Amino acid sequence: MPFRWEHLLSGEGLFTGTSLALALYFARQAATRVTLTRRAITRRIPLGATRTVALRQLMSVSTSGRAGNALILLYHPDRGDGMLDLDDVRSLVLPALDEQDALQSYLEAQVPA
Repeated sequence: MPFRWEHLLSGEGLFTGTSLALALYFARQAATRVTLTRRAITRRIPLGATRTVALRQLMSVSTSGRAGNALILLYHPDRGDGMLDLDDVRSLVLPALDEQDALQSYLEAQVPA
């Protein structure tokens, strides 16, 4: 019996593909590492870019509940000469973490008033 593409396009194939994609997404989120130092926070994603944001760059800290309970950091990027580009705003999304409330409180205290 030849391979039938209709089987993959059925509801069963769609369910399997969606389940696999979600499993990979959440496995990547679970493997993400966040490091906090006195001056910066770093997010390391497996097979992805490492991003470090100095605490002096922070503009705001908030939570989002769409895909877990993620922390969203808005910050001004560094221009490269030690100054911040106040015309540009970027975001860094941190996955749900242990002791997330304490981290959020600490980061909010670092945001300039």
